Amino acid sequence: RSRLAAGETAKYMASKAVDATKHHAKELLPVAFVALHDDDKEVREAWEECWGECTHGTANGLGLYLEEILALSLAMFKSPSYFLKKMAITSLDKTVTIAFKNPRLSPRSTEVTTLLLDALRATRHWNDKECLFGLAASLAQHAGDLDVPRATRAELLAAVQAQAARFGRGGRKYRLKALKCAGDIARAFPELDGFQGARACVGPLLQEAEEKAKAGGSKAKEGAPGGGGTTDDGAVGPRVIAAAVVCLGESWPRKKSLPSSHRTMQESAPWVAAQLHKLMTGTTWNVRVAALKAITLVLESAYLQPNTPRPPVLTSKEGKSIALAITMGLNDAKFAAVRREALKAAAAMGERGRDMAALVPGEQWEAMVEKVTGLLKDTDPDVLRLAEAALRSINSALEQSATPMETETKAKDEMYL
Repeated sequence: RSRLAAGETAKYMASKAVDATKHHAKELLPVAFVALHDDDKEVREAWEECWGECTHGTANGLGLYLEEILALSLAMFKSPSYFLKKMAITSLDKTVTIAFKNPRLSPRSTEVTTLLLDALRATRHWNDKECLFGLAASLAQHAGDLDVPRATRAELLAAVQAQAARFGRGGRKYRLKALKCAGDIARAFPELDGFQGARACVGPLLQEAEEKAKAGGSKAKEGAPGGGGTTDDGAVGPRVIAAAVVCLGESWPRKKSLPSSHRTMQESAPWVAAQLHKLMTGTTWNVRVAALKAITLVLESAYLQPNTPRPPVLTSKEGKSIALAITMGLNDAKFAAVRREALKAAAAMGERGRDMAALVPGEQWEAMVEKVTGLLKDTDPDVLRLAEAALRSINSALEQSATPMETETKAKDEMYL
Protein backbone atom coordinates (compact mmCIF):
# COMPACT_ATOMS: atom_id res chain seq x y z
CA ARG A 1 0.00 0.00 0.00
CA SER A 2 3.00 2.29 -0.22
CA ARG A 3 1.78 3.75 -3.53
CA LEU A 4 -1.56 4.65 -1.98
CA ALA A 5 0.13 6.16 1.10
CA ALA A 6 2.35 8.28 -1.14
CA GLY A 7 -0.67 9.41 -3.15
CA GLU A 8 -2.66 10.35 -0.05
CA THR A 9 0.31 12.30 1.29
CA ALA A 10 0.78 14.16 -1.99
CA LYS A 11 -2.95 14.91 -2.12
CA TYR A 12 -2.87 16.33 1.40
CA MET A 13 0.17 18.46 0.62
CA ALA A 14 -1.39 19.81 -2.58
CA SER A 15 -4.70 20.66 -0.92
CA LYS A 16 -3.32 22.18 2.31
CA ALA A 17 -0.11 23.81 1.11
CA VAL A 18 -0.45 24.23 -2.62
CA ASP A 19 2.01 27.14 -2.87
CA ALA A 20 4.72 25.27 -0.98
CA THR A 21 4.05 22.14 -3.05
CA LYS A 22 4.51 24.05 -6.30
CA HIS A 23 8.09 24.82 -5.30
CA HIS A 24 8.76 21.09 -5.77
CA ALA A 25 6.45 20.65 -8.75
CA LYS A 26 9.22 19.50 -11.10
CA GLU A 27 9.94 16.56 -8.81
CA LEU A 28 6.37 15.78 -7.69
CA LEU A 29 4.15 16.31 -10.73
CA PRO A 30 5.95 13.90 -13.12
CA VAL A 31 5.38 11.21 -10.48
CA ALA A 32 1.73 12.31 -10.21
CA PHE A 33 1.22 12.11 -13.97
CA VAL A 34 2.69 8.61 -14.23
CA ALA A 35 0.65 7.52 -11.19
CA LEU A 36 -2.53 8.58 -13.01
CA HIS A 37 -2.02 5.39 -15.03
CA ASP A 38 -1.77 3.04 -12.04
CA ASP A 39 -3.95 -0.08 -12.17
CA ASP A 40 -5.22 0.56 -8.64
CA LYS A 41 -8.26 2.86 -8.67
CA GLU A 42 -7.61 4.27 -5.17
CA VAL A 43 -4.04 5.15 -6.06
CA ARG A 44 -5.17 6.87 -9.27
CA GLU A 45 -7.82 8.90 -7.49
CA ALA A 46 -5.36 10.08 -4.82
CA TRP A 47 -2.82 11.27 -7.38
CA GLU A 48 -5.56 12.79 -9.57
CA GLU A 49 -6.39 15.23 -6.80
CA CYS A 50 -2.73 16.18 -6.41
CA TRP A 51 -2.36 16.65 -10.18
CA GLY A 52 -5.58 18.65 -10.41
CA GLU A 53 -4.63 20.99 -7.55
CA CYS A 54 -1.28 21.87 -9.11
CA THR A 55 -2.22 22.13 -12.81
CA HIS A 56 -5.01 23.58 -14.92
CA GLY A 57 -5.81 20.38 -16.80
CA THR A 58 -3.77 17.56 -18.32
CA ALA A 59 -2.69 19.50 -21.42
CA ASN A 60 -1.49 22.42 -19.29
CA GLY A 61 0.45 20.15 -16.94
CA LEU A 62 2.07 18.28 -19.80
CA GLY A 63 3.10 21.53 -21.43
CA LEU A 64 4.74 22.81 -18.25
CA TYR A 65 6.53 19.64 -17.17
CA LEU A 66 7.00 17.76 -20.45
CA GLU A 67 10.78 17.23 -20.13
CA GLU A 68 10.50 15.91 -16.57
CA ILE A 69 7.59 13.63 -17.44
CA LEU A 70 9.43 12.24 -20.46
CA ALA A 71 12.60 11.65 -18.45
CA LEU A 72 10.73 9.73 -15.76
CA SER A 73 8.61 7.74 -18.23
CA LEU A 74 11.61 6.72 -20.33
CA ALA A 75 13.57 5.70 -17.23
CA MET A 76 10.62 3.56 -16.07
CA PHE A 77 10.28 2.07 -19.58
CA LYS A 78 13.80 0.65 -19.15
CA SER A 79 12.94 -0.81 -15.74
CA PRO A 80 13.05 -4.62 -15.31
CA SER A 81 9.73 -4.33 -13.45
CA TYR A 82 6.88 -4.97 -15.89
CA PHE A 83 4.50 -3.12 -13.57
CA LEU A 84 6.58 0.06 -13.86
CA LYS A 85 7.12 -0.57 -17.56
CA LYS A 86 3.38 -0.70 -18.20
CA MET A 87 2.78 2.56 -16.32
CA ALA A 88 5.54 4.22 -18.33
CA ILE A 89 4.14 2.98 -21.65
CA THR A 90 0.59 4.16 -20.93
CA SER A 91 1.97 7.50 -19.72
CA LEU A 92 3.95 7.93 -22.94
CA ASP A 93 0.86 6.99 -24.95
CA LYS A 94 -1.12 9.75 -23.23
CA THR A 95 1.76 12.20 -23.65
CA VAL A 96 2.04 11.57 -27.40
CA THR A 97 -1.74 11.78 -27.85
CA ILE A 98 -2.01 15.16 -26.13
CA ALA A 99 1.35 16.89 -26.68
CA PHE A 100 2.23 15.68 -30.20
CA LYS A 101 2.47 19.27 -31.48
CA ASN A 102 4.81 20.37 -28.71
CA PRO A 103 8.24 21.03 -30.31
CA ARG A 104 10.00 19.65 -27.21
CA LEU A 105 8.50 16.19 -27.78
CA SER A 106 9.79 15.61 -31.32
CA PRO A 107 13.52 15.39 -30.36
CA ARG A 108 12.69 12.61 -27.86
CA SER A 109 10.57 10.60 -30.30
CA THR A 110 13.62 8.67 -31.52
CA GLU A 111 14.31 7.41 -28.02
CA VAL A 112 10.67 6.48 -27.54
CA THR A 113 10.44 4.56 -30.82
CA THR A 114 13.74 2.76 -30.16
CA LEU A 115 12.53 1.51 -26.78
CA LEU A 116 9.16 0.58 -28.27
CA LEU A 117 10.70 -1.41 -31.14
CA ASP A 118 12.99 -3.26 -28.73
CA ALA A 119 10.01 -4.16 -26.53
CA LEU A 120 7.92 -5.32 -29.50
CA ARG A 121 10.72 -7.50 -30.86
CA ALA A 122 11.43 -9.11 -27.50
CA THR A 123 10.11 -12.67 -27.45
CA ARG A 124 9.38 -12.66 -23.72
CA HIS A 125 5.71 -12.12 -22.89
CA TRP A 126 4.48 -10.32 -19.79
CA ASN A 127 1.06 -9.42 -18.43
CA ASP A 128 -0.59 -6.51 -20.23
CA LYS A 129 2.15 -6.37 -22.87
CA GLU A 130 -0.59 -5.32 -25.30
CA CYS A 131 -0.25 -1.78 -23.89
CA LEU A 132 2.63 -1.47 -26.37
CA PHE A 133 0.13 -1.39 -29.22
CA GLY A 134 -1.58 1.73 -27.87
CA LEU A 135 1.72 3.62 -27.88
CA ALA A 136 2.60 2.27 -31.34
CA ALA A 137 -0.74 3.44 -32.77
CA SER A 138 -0.34 6.90 -31.20
CA LEU A 139 3.16 7.31 -32.60
CA ALA A 140 1.94 6.24 -36.04
CA GLN A 141 -1.01 8.64 -35.96
CA HIS A 142 1.23 11.60 -35.11
CA ALA A 143 4.36 10.50 -36.97
CA GLY A 144 4.29 13.61 -39.17
CA ASP A 145 4.31 16.01 -36.23
CA LEU A 146 6.99 13.97 -34.46
CA ASP A 147 9.24 13.77 -37.56
CA VAL A 148 9.41 9.97 -37.44
CA PRO A 149 11.60 8.87 -40.41
CA ARG A 150 10.17 6.67 -43.16
CA ALA A 151 12.54 3.82 -42.27
CA THR A 152 11.37 3.88 -38.64
CA ARG A 153 7.75 3.86 -39.78
CA ALA A 154 8.39 0.74 -41.84
CA GLU A 155 10.15 -0.92 -38.87
CA LEU A 156 7.22 -0.10 -36.59
CA LEU A 157 4.69 -1.58 -38.99
CA ALA A 158 6.76 -4.74 -39.51
CA ALA A 159 7.27 -5.21 -35.76
CA VAL A 160 3.55 -4.98 -34.99
CA GLN A 161 2.66 -7.30 -37.88
CA ALA A 162 5.17 -9.82 -36.54
CA GLN A 163 3.45 -9.67 -33.14
CA ALA A 164 0.07 -10.20 -34.78
CA ALA A 165 1.42 -13.38 -36.35
CA ARG A 166 2.39 -14.73 -32.92
CA PHE A 167 -0.01 -16.37 -30.51
CA GLY A 168 1.89 -17.99 -27.65
CA ARG A 169 1.11 -16.84 -24.13
CA GLY A 170 -0.48 -13.60 -25.22
CA GLY A 171 -3.80 -15.24 -25.98
CA ARG A 172 -6.70 -13.96 -28.01
CA LYS A 173 -6.76 -10.52 -26.37
CA TYR A 174 -3.14 -9.89 -27.33
CA ARG A 175 -3.70 -10.98 -30.92
CA LEU A 176 -6.83 -8.84 -31.25
CA LYS A 177 -4.94 -5.76 -30.06
CA ALA A 178 -2.03 -6.56 -32.38
CA LEU A 179 -4.26 -6.97 -35.43
CA LYS A 180 -6.12 -3.73 -34.72
CA CYS A 181 -2.84 -1.87 -34.19
CA ALA A 182 -1.37 -3.27 -37.43
CA GLY A 183 -4.41 -2.01 -39.33
CA ASP A 184 -4.25 1.41 -37.64
CA ILE A 185 -0.56 1.82 -38.48
CA ALA A 186 -1.08 0.73 -42.09
CA ARG A 187 -3.85 3.34 -42.41
CA ALA A 188 -1.62 6.02 -40.85
CA PHE A 189 1.23 5.26 -43.31
CA PRO A 190 -0.43 5.18 -46.77
CA GLU A 191 2.94 5.69 -48.43
CA LEU A 192 4.16 2.28 -47.21
CA ASP A 193 3.46 -1.07 -48.84
CA GLY A 194 3.05 -3.42 -45.89
CA PHE A 195 0.58 -5.80 -47.47
CA GLN A 196 2.91 -8.79 -47.64
CA GLY A 197 3.48 -8.56 -43.90
CA ALA A 198 -0.27 -8.37 -43.29
CA ARG A 199 -0.87 -11.36 -45.54
CA ALA A 200 1.79 -13.33 -43.67
CA CYS A 201 -0.05 -12.88 -40.36
CA VAL A 202 -3.65 -12.97 -41.62
CA GLY A 203 -3.36 -15.76 -44.21
CA PRO A 204 -2.62 -18.57 -41.71
CA LEU A 205 -5.47 -17.35 -39.50
CA LEU A 206 -7.98 -17.54 -42.37
CA GLN A 207 -6.68 -20.96 -43.37
CA GLU A 208 -6.89 -22.25 -39.80
CA ALA A 209 -10.44 -20.94 -39.43
CA GLU A 210 -11.45 -22.56 -42.72
CA GLU A 211 -9.99 -25.92 -41.70
CA LYS A 212 -11.68 -25.68 -38.33
CA ALA A 213 -15.04 -24.93 -39.96
CA LYS A 214 -14.65 -27.87 -42.35
CA ALA A 215 -13.84 -30.18 -39.47
CA GLY A 216 -17.02 -29.08 -37.73
CA GLY A 217 -15.13 -27.94 -34.66
CA SER A 218 -16.64 -24.46 -34.62
CA LYS A 219 -20.32 -23.56 -34.57
CA ALA A 220 -20.70 -19.82 -34.58
CA LYS A 221 -24.02 -18.37 -33.53
CA GLU A 222 -25.34 -15.22 -35.09
CA GLY A 223 -25.85 -12.29 -32.75
CA ALA A 224 -27.21 -8.81 -33.07
CA PRO A 225 -24.74 -6.07 -33.92
CA GLY A 226 -23.39 -4.56 -30.74
CA GLY A 227 -24.65 -7.46 -28.65
CA GLY A 228 -22.87 -10.44 -27.21
CA GLY A 229 -24.46 -13.06 -29.42
CA THR A 230 -21.35 -13.86 -31.44
CA THR A 231 -19.41 -16.73 -29.94
CA ASP A 232 -15.64 -16.79 -30.01
CA ASP A 233 -14.41 -20.19 -28.91
CA GLY A 234 -10.67 -19.92 -29.26
CA ALA A 235 -7.83 -18.23 -31.03
CA VAL A 236 -9.53 -18.17 -34.42
CA GLY A 237 -13.07 -17.29 -33.41
CA PRO A 238 -15.22 -14.73 -35.23
CA ARG A 239 -13.81 -11.69 -33.40
CA VAL A 240 -10.24 -12.58 -34.31
CA ILE A 241 -11.17 -13.35 -37.93
CA ALA A 242 -13.08 -10.05 -38.23
CA ALA A 243 -10.10 -8.12 -36.83
CA ALA A 244 -7.77 -9.97 -39.19
CA VAL A 245 -9.90 -9.14 -42.23
CA VAL A 246 -10.12 -5.46 -41.27
CA CYS A 247 -6.33 -5.45 -40.86
CA LEU A 248 -5.99 -7.01 -44.31
CA GLY A 249 -8.17 -4.32 -45.87
CA GLU A 250 -6.37 -1.47 -44.10
CA SER A 251 -3.03 -2.92 -45.25
CA TRP A 252 -4.02 -3.03 -48.94
CA PRO A 253 -1.60 -0.67 -50.74
CA ARG A 254 -2.88 2.89 -51.13
CA LYS A 255 -2.47 5.15 -54.14
CA LYS A 256 0.31 7.05 -52.34
CA SER A 257 2.44 3.89 -52.40
CA LEU A 258 2.29 3.59 -56.20
CA PRO A 259 4.12 2.81 -58.42
CA SER A 260 6.27 0.67 -56.10
CA SER A 261 3.22 -1.22 -54.78
CA HIS A 262 1.78 -2.06 -58.20
CA ARG A 263 3.43 -5.47 -58.25
CA THR A 264 2.08 -6.26 -54.77
CA MET A 265 -1.42 -5.36 -55.92
CA GLN A 266 -1.12 -7.45 -59.06
CA GLU A 267 0.24 -10.53 -57.27
CA SER A 268 -2.15 -10.35 -54.30
CA ALA A 269 -5.42 -9.32 -55.97
CA PRO A 270 -6.53 -12.88 -56.96
CA TRP A 271 -5.92 -14.20 -53.43
CA VAL A 272 -7.61 -11.22 -51.76
CA ALA A 273 -10.69 -11.35 -53.99
CA ALA A 274 -11.09 -15.09 -53.46
CA GLN A 275 -10.70 -14.83 -49.68
CA LEU A 276 -13.16 -11.95 -49.30
CA HIS A 277 -15.71 -13.68 -51.49
CA LYS A 278 -15.34 -16.87 -49.46
CA LEU A 279 -15.87 -15.01 -46.19
CA MET A 280 -19.35 -13.93 -47.28
CA THR A 281 -20.66 -17.49 -46.89
CA GLY A 282 -21.13 -19.40 -43.64
CA THR A 283 -19.61 -16.72 -41.40
CA THR A 284 -20.97 -14.51 -38.63
CA TRP A 285 -22.28 -11.01 -39.32
CA ASN A 286 -19.16 -9.24 -37.97
CA VAL A 287 -16.90 -11.23 -40.31
CA ARG A 288 -19.09 -10.35 -43.29
CA VAL A 289 -19.03 -6.67 -42.29
CA ALA A 290 -15.23 -6.82 -42.06
CA ALA A 291 -15.00 -8.49 -45.49
CA LEU A 292 -17.16 -5.81 -47.08
CA LYS A 293 -15.08 -3.05 -45.46
CA ALA A 294 -11.98 -4.66 -46.93
CA ILE A 295 -13.62 -4.85 -50.36
CA THR A 296 -14.37 -1.11 -50.20
CA LEU A 297 -10.74 -0.33 -49.37
CA VAL A 298 -9.48 -2.56 -52.19
CA LEU A 299 -11.83 -0.93 -54.69
CA GLU A 300 -10.84 2.58 -53.64
CA SER A 301 -7.11 2.01 -54.18
CA ALA A 302 -6.72 -0.75 -56.77
CA TYR A 303 -4.87 0.38 -59.89
CA LEU A 304 -7.32 -0.11 -62.77
CA GLN A 305 -6.20 2.27 -65.52
CA PRO A 306 -5.99 0.48 -68.88
CA ASN A 307 -3.66 1.36 -71.76
CA THR A 308 -0.76 2.32 -69.50
CA PRO A 309 2.68 0.72 -69.01
CA ARG A 310 1.31 -0.86 -65.81
CA PRO A 311 -1.68 -3.19 -66.38
CA PRO A 312 -4.81 -3.09 -64.19
CA VAL A 313 -4.39 -5.20 -61.04
CA LEU A 314 -7.92 -6.65 -61.19
CA THR A 315 -9.05 -8.97 -63.96
CA SER A 316 -12.61 -9.91 -64.86
CA LYS A 317 -12.30 -12.95 -62.57
CA GLU A 318 -11.59 -10.80 -59.52
CA GLY A 319 -14.22 -8.30 -60.62
CA LYS A 320 -16.86 -11.06 -60.72
CA SER A 321 -15.85 -12.35 -57.27
CA ILE A 322 -16.04 -8.89 -55.74
CA ALA A 323 -19.40 -8.11 -57.39
CA LEU A 324 -20.83 -11.42 -56.19
CA ALA A 325 -19.61 -10.80 -52.63
CA ILE A 326 -21.24 -7.35 -52.62
CA THR A 327 -24.51 -8.78 -53.96
CA MET A 328 -24.51 -11.39 -51.21
CA GLY A 329 -24.12 -8.62 -48.65
CA LEU A 330 -26.96 -6.63 -50.20
CA ASN A 331 -29.12 -9.73 -49.94
CA ASP A 332 -28.62 -10.04 -46.16
CA ALA A 333 -32.15 -9.62 -44.81
CA LYS A 334 -31.22 -10.10 -41.13
CA PHE A 335 -28.42 -7.64 -40.38
CA ALA A 336 -28.64 -3.97 -41.33
CA ALA A 337 -24.91 -3.56 -40.56
CA VAL A 338 -24.09 -6.00 -43.37
CA ARG A 339 -26.41 -4.21 -45.80
CA ARG A 340 -24.87 -0.84 -44.95
CA GLU A 341 -21.33 -2.03 -45.63
CA ALA A 342 -22.45 -3.76 -48.82
CA LEU A 343 -23.97 -0.50 -50.06
CA LYS A 344 -20.72 1.36 -49.29
CA ALA A 345 -18.83 -1.28 -51.28
CA ALA A 346 -21.32 -1.00 -54.15
CA ALA A 347 -20.85 2.77 -54.18
CA ALA A 348 -17.07 2.34 -54.21
CA MET A 349 -17.42 -0.04 -57.12
CA GLY A 350 -19.48 2.50 -59.02
CA GLU A 351 -16.98 5.28 -58.22
CA ARG A 352 -14.35 3.47 -60.28
CA GLY A 353 -16.47 4.21 -63.35
CA ARG A 354 -15.87 2.56 -66.69
CA ASP A 355 -12.67 0.83 -65.52
CA MET A 356 -14.64 -1.29 -63.06
CA ALA A 357 -17.69 -1.58 -65.29
CA ALA A 358 -15.56 -3.27 -67.94
CA LEU A 359 -14.50 -6.00 -65.50
CA VAL A 360 -17.96 -7.08 -64.38
CA PRO A 361 -20.54 -8.76 -66.68
CA GLY A 362 -23.75 -6.88 -67.36
CA GLU A 363 -25.94 -9.46 -65.61
CA GLN A 364 -24.03 -8.95 -62.36
CA TRP A 365 -24.46 -5.19 -62.59
CA GLU A 366 -28.18 -5.76 -63.20
CA ALA A 367 -28.43 -8.04 -60.17
CA MET A 368 -26.65 -5.45 -58.03
CA VAL A 369 -28.89 -2.62 -59.27
CA GLU A 370 -31.95 -4.76 -58.52
CA LYS A 371 -30.80 -5.42 -54.96
CA VAL A 372 -29.88 -1.77 -54.35
CA THR A 373 -33.22 -0.61 -55.75
CA GLY A 374 -34.99 -3.03 -53.42
CA LEU A 375 -33.20 -1.49 -50.45
CA LEU A 376 -34.76 1.88 -51.25
CA LYS A 377 -37.72 0.50 -49.30
CA ASP A 378 -35.60 -0.50 -46.28
CA THR A 379 -36.82 0.65 -42.88
CA ASP A 380 -33.31 1.60 -41.73
CA PRO A 381 -32.74 5.30 -42.62
CA ASP A 382 -28.98 4.79 -43.03
CA VAL A 383 -29.57 1.91 -45.44
CA LEU A 384 -31.98 4.09 -47.40
CA ARG A 385 -29.48 6.96 -47.63
CA LEU A 386 -26.63 4.66 -48.67
CA ALA A 387 -28.84 2.91 -51.22
CA GLU A 388 -29.61 6.22 -52.95
CA ALA A 389 -25.89 7.09 -53.07
CA ALA A 390 -24.93 3.62 -54.33
CA LEU A 391 -27.56 3.71 -57.07
CA ARG A 392 -26.31 7.09 -58.32
CA SER A 393 -22.73 5.83 -58.32
CA ILE A 394 -23.55 2.59 -60.17
CA ASN A 395 -25.69 4.35 -62.77
CA SER A 396 -22.88 6.82 -63.39
CA ALA A 397 -20.41 3.96 -63.92
CA LEU A 398 -22.72 2.20 -66.34
CA GLU A 399 -23.31 5.41 -68.31
CA GLN A 400 -19.56 5.97 -68.63
CA SER A 401 -19.08 2.46 -69.97
CA ALA A 402 -21.88 2.70 -72.54
CA THR A 403 -20.97 2.97 -76.24
CA PRO A 404 -22.03 6.11 -78.16
CA MET A 405 -24.79 4.12 -79.89
CA GLU A 406 -26.12 2.80 -76.57
CA THR A 407 -26.07 6.31 -75.09
CA GLU A 408 -27.94 7.71 -78.10
CA THR A 409 -30.54 4.93 -77.93
CA LYS A 410 -31.03 5.53 -74.22
CA ALA A 411 -31.52 9.25 -74.79
CA LYS A 412 -34.15 8.58 -77.48
CA ASP A 413 -35.94 6.16 -75.17
CA GLU A 414 -36.00 8.75 -72.41
CA MET A 415 -37.37 11.39 -74.81
CA TYR A 416 -40.05 8.95 -75.93
CA LEU A 417 -41.03 8.17 -72.36
